[in-house]
Amino acid sequence: MIFGMKKAFLAACLPLLLVACGPVGPVDTVVVPATESGTVASVNLNKGGATYTEYSDRVIGRGKSSVLFFFRPTDPFSVRNDAVIRAVYGTGAAVVSTYRVDYPTSTGARLKYGVLIEDTFVLLDAQGQRVASFIHPTDEEIRIILRGNIPVPTKP
Repeated sequence: MIFGMKKAFLAACLPLLLVACGPVGPVDTVVVPATESGTVASVNLNKGGATYTEYSDRVIGRGKSSVLFFFRPTDPFSVRNDAVIRAVYGTGAAVVSTYRVDYPTSTGARLKYGVLIEDTFVLLDAQGQRVASFIHPTDEEIRIILRGNIPVPTKP
């Protein structure tokens, strides 16, 4: 008898609890899809021509700050953050260009910028020098990084 009452009580309260909690995670309205080959599509809806595209050592340090995103396709954090980046670029809110670096095959870039784990964001200055690194940043931190609002201490 008591077990049946507990079961009925839980069955009645569970939907109320789920409704009270609301949706899980942030809701992104615009997502820029990947191309069929799985590569990043170049997007240019942003201020100053900021784009999200594949990494090439030749595009770094050409007088503009940039962000490197070390991506591994099998890493759930990387996949989630790739979607967040696409959403930010899709809305036109990004100010700095972001370059997606293939973590498993980019040993040289990982050594050069001191990256030890996938899903790392590396902020570079206009000369291509590392300014800061973030491992597994939150969605809001990614939005701040891509808007170029990172407080950087001045060098003496």
